[in-house]
Amino acid sequence: MFGFGRKTNQRRSKAGRVAKRNKRHWRIRERLATAWRWSLPHLRHSYRLWPAALLAVVIGLVAHGFATADRYRVREIAVPVCQHVSQAALQSFLHSRVGQNIFSVDLAGEAKRMVKHPWIKTATVRRDLPGRLVVEVTEREAVALLQLDQLYLIDSDGVPFKRRSKDDANDLPLLTGFDRSSFESDEAAARRQARLMAEAVALLTAASHTPELAAVRISEVRWDAVRGFSLITEDTATLILFGEGDYAAKLARLSAVARSVGERLRRASFIDLAIDARVVVRGIHMGTDA
Repeated sequence: MFGFGRKTNQRRSKAGRVAKRNKRHWRIRERLATAWRWSLPHLRHSYRLWPAALLAVVIGLVAHGFATADRYRVREIAVPVCQHVSQAALQSFLHSRVGQNIFSVDLAGEAKRMVKHPWIKTATVRRDLPGRLVVEVTEREAVALLQLDQLYLIDSDGVPFKRRSKDDANDLPLLTGFDRSSFESDEAAARRQARLMAEAVALLTAASHTPELAAVRISEVRWDAVRGFSLITEDTATLILFGEGDYAAKLARLSAVARSVGERLRRASFIDLAIDARVVVRGIHMGTDA
């Protein structure tokens, strides 16, 4: 009797388990059917995406092939020979190394790091496939020395880019009349000082291309808030007052006076070009203006 009862309970337990399993299967089938009914309208138009999906797969496979191929390992980094920067110094700014995959090199980042060197004005890094990186740089040209608390090299754009060291040229014209505190006081004053320095370099460049001043060395470009810009020649210590603005016309008037008085102009102690349409020259003959 007891054995019969145990068999009955086992049959009931097995039937319960089967019922539960069938219920789970039914729920899964219902969910799959619901998902199919939902996706069917979308699948009708999905064929349009197949070409794009196939293209993405192909691009991924090609990119993986390039990224892992030994052919595209960096075998050479070509660094130029510069006047002021050694190749070793340039190389030290690069993070790329021989053996690295060439497509993993951050070209823009490498160029950005290279222009941190004070002598480098612009830099580009490009790939020369399959395994060569080429570095190209433009060096700054020091055209004058800016006198602040110390001497700083200033480039052809009027930008001071480094403190002068004992190895740098010391025979450059001097820019005076600028104050370091003006750069540190506020942003507007700093912008004005930067504009004036660029203007001073532009005047220096224009004067150096004027025949009457190209033959004499300009030792100083002086800025004064009241009188404006003036140049001082080294050989004759002539002070040439320009004021502000219209420098091409003022240099043209100076050339016209030079053609009139000839070599005597070099003996002048003072030349005033700041007055509109006039040139005042003192020192050729006492008390005589030209």
